Amino acid sequence: MAKKFRFTLQTVLMHREHLQEQAQIALSHALALQVKLEGELTQLQQEYAEQEKARPSMGPGELIMRTIAYLEFLKYAIVLKAKKVEEQKVEVEAARKVLVAKSRDTKALEILRDHQQEEFRKISNVKETKLLDDFGSTQFIRLQASHD
Repeated sequence: MAKKFRFTLQTVLMHREHLQEQAQIALSHALALQVKLEGELTQLQQEYAEQEKARPSMGPGELIMRTIAYLEFLKYAIVLKAKKVEEQKVEVEAARKVLVAKSRDTKALEILRDHQQEEFRKISNVKETKLLDDFGSTQFIRLQASHD
């Protein structure tokens, strides 16, 4: 009977698919962290804008000094958070490149498997056709022999 197609590199393909999934998960985590950091940066920028707007220009000196100190703290926090966001963007890009490489590796094996499967199908069809032709010829010869 007809044999089933068996891709000899199936375990390698499965391993590469697993690595691709891990790269996808790593990229998802990196993107989630980037979004979180960007949200925190936006909150700090909004807080700074609100405090700047509400800053007293007149009043007790201690209140003005505290407000200025808080605004300076917010500026510093914004600079630090912006730096973290930029670092995370670099991490996201690196994770994206890893995913692209893993996807390319997996796709190469999938293409190889598909080509081998198609070749196997063609060979199987030729063998099946030959078998049916041989069977038909044998039957024809038997019928001819029985009529003689």
